[in-house]
Amino acid sequence: MYNGVSILNDVTANIPRGSIFGVIGQSGSGKSTLLRCVNGLEKFNGGAIYVDGVSVGDMDKSALRQLRKNIGMIFQDFALLERKTVFENVCLPMECWNYSPNEKKEKAVSLLKRVGLENKMYAMPRELSGGQKQRVAIARALTLDPKVLLCDEATSALDPQITESILDLLADINSELGLTIMLVTHEMEAVKRICDRVAILSGGNIPLEGTVSDVFMSEHYALVNLVKTPRFQAEKGKTILRISVIDNETQADVLYTLAKIVSYRLVYAGMSAFRGKIQGHLYLEIDYAQFLETSAYLRKRGLVFREEDKKIC
Repeated sequence: MYNGVSILNDVTANIPRGSIFGVIGQSGSGKSTLLRCVNGLEKFNGGAIYVDGVSVGDMDKSALRQLRKNIGMIFQDFALLERKTVFENVCLPMECWNYSPNEKKEKAVSLLKRVGLENKMYAMPRELSGGQKQRVAIARALTLDPKVLLCDEATSALDPQITESILDLLADINSELGLTIMLVTHEMEAVKRICDRVAILSGGNIPLEGTVSDVFMSEHYALVNLVKTPRFQAEKGKTILRISVIDNETQADVLYTLAKIVSYRLVYAGMSAFRGKIQGHLYLEIDYAQFLETSAYLRKRGLVFREEDKKIC
């Protein structure tokens, strides 16, 4: 609570070990506050948060310090010290935990190679691009061999091409190290690209959570309110259906088979990718009199659909 106002309320989610878990929501929905509760930087008034089986709310200062050693964090603004070199920035967490000079050098060099910046070791942050700064931040977050990596809008300040490279780096780290990653973002494509599961944070709680494919294939109000979709107006006596399909073959088959049952006009077709799958959206205009027949066929096929617009007369 802040000044008597509840920021998070009845938030429930389970993040599997070794997964990439996305949290999406509009600005001000409480995403960053949720992250700060996970690593114990923010106190909460009720409920419980467990990290690796241990309750964060019950920890004393010493236990919280140990917890944060096991939780790396990267930020939208990179949070690098401008007066220190790339190498020195990466070494900072190890200095706080009294690593020896040899340990610091060996670890920093190894991690900078991992993120592709071994040739920038003695550069200053001002000499780096935004993507390179975020790679430094990722290397720094991994120095203490954390079990969990928290990403707070880590790609929001980057252009699309750099964003993709950073997301791919996080996916590689997750695969190679078995690291659990919690990715907080308002970018749908970031979640679709690398996350296994996703939760939508809205109004201080989580109304929808599940696998990425299940969530993005749903017609849940929380997703509909969050995702910008094309808007079309039906002609008189017609309705527009939005149909979601998983792959191109299904999409083509639906169009072919449906043409044998009803007459329709293809208004719009689009697609997006997530974790190796293709999600397609078909917008079809049909006579309203054929709605029941069409919807029965779609349900029989197990397809998700909704009416976008209708004009009965």
